[in-house]
Parts: sequence; structure tokens; C-alpha cells
Amino acid sequence: MHYVDEGPKDGPVMLLLHGMPTWSYLYRDMIPILIDAGYRCIAPDHIGFGKSDKPSDIHWYTIARHTEILSSLIVDLDLSNVPLFVRIGVDLQVSLRPR
Repeated sequence: MHYVDEGPKDGPVMLLLHGMPTWSYLYRDMIPILIDAGYRCIAPDHIGFGKSDKPSDIHWYTIARHTEILSSLIVDLDLSNVPLFVRIGVDLQVSLRPR
């Protein structure tokens, strides 16, 4: 899985997720602003999107598989208690903050 990891490694993390049919490039203008505010920005390309691998077997693409891969990235990067920003398409944005 390809991902962008920019900003101070000791800064608070902002996890930036894309929906269909976009990829992490969606956040190209937002990442510099967040970095200037002191955030570490992590923006993965889901498998099948952007610079990530694109399996040709259509049965590979399941919500469970995408969840497993994203969860593995979060564990591998040792992320916890991070705000999540999701932009789906061009009309819907969701921002979730941990409690």
C-alpha cells in the first residue's frame, strides 16, 4: 500500500482517507497547510487506487480486505488516537476526532 507520510514525526497525526474514485493526491493542497500547523499527515492510497497495487481479480476487492490492509498500516505505523478525515467523492466530507 502506497502512502504519503509528511510533517513532523513527533507532531499530532492527521489520517487523511479518500473515497472512490480518488486517491491521496486529493489532499495535495491540504497537506502543506496541516504541516504548517504542526501536523504529521498520513494519506494512504487504498489498494486499487493511486500509486498502490491494482490486483486484477475483481473478487479481491472487498470491504473486509480494505479494512484489514488499512488496519495493518495503522498498526505498522503505531498510530493511536488520531483524528480521521475522509473525503468521499466531491460532495461529502467527514471528520472524526477520537474522544
